[in-house]
Amino acid sequence: MKKVINLLFLVLVLVLSSCGPTVYTLKGNYLMESSAVTDIEFDKVWDNVIDYFAQNNIPVATLEKSSGLIVASNVSIGESLVTLEDKNGQIMNNNAWFVFPYQKGCVGGNVVCSFNVRVKKQDDGKTFIGINIGNIQGYRIVEFLNTMTFSKQRITQTVQSPCSSTGNFEKHLLDNFKK
Repeated sequence: MKKVINLLFLVLVLVLSSCGPTVYTLKGNYLMESSAVTDIEFDKVWDNVIDYFAQNNIPVATLEKSSGLIVASNVSIGESLVTLEDKNGQIMNNNAWFVFPYQKGCVGGNVVCSFNVRVKKQDDGKTFIGINIGNIQGYRIVEFLNTMTFSKQRITQTVQSPCSSTGNFEKHLLDNFKK
């Protein structure tokens, strides 16, 4: 009897473990430029940063002009700026700001992150701009067939999923701050 129970337990474990989605790790290398030096004076760059935050309704957690630091927290990045890798690790949207690894049934995602911008006067009269993204929380959007209605439905998973910046977000910010 004990062998039968152990066999049933083993079969149950195998069946349940095979039901979960296979999640792959990111295959792409998303190293990015996260800083730049510009000839534009500190005050102009600082104004550009403040204007960008205000125009895009980005919540500011810390604002210290004396140290050149501005911190944004809980910034939501919508599905249009998020992409996926395919099974081979190729990014599907080269313009997206964040990327999720391949997962069967996944059709997109949303991201919540924090980031900070550091603007610093340099001795040579130039201005340093640095971007740091942290606390990236990715939430996949999956599509499945509803067997009751036989229609496709989409849900956003409440469990965080691995994701990464593609480097386009940092480039976008740096381009806007150097105007």
